[in-house]
Amino acid sequence: MKTNKDFDCVKMMRDIRDKIDSDIKNMNAKQLLDYFNNKSIIRNSTNANAIS
Repeated sequence: MKTNKDFDCVKMMRDIRDKIDSDIKNMNAKQLLDYFNNKSIIRNSTNANAIS
């Protein structure tokens, strides 16, 4: 039985994965580290604001 959903988490995950893939496809190891460290800092600061 198929239901109508307002939010499709599988589609969202695939969209995010495709965006990251296109962002990092031509990066070297140093650039990859910088990219993911920066994303981690942004995510952590966003979570800290949500908690306080």
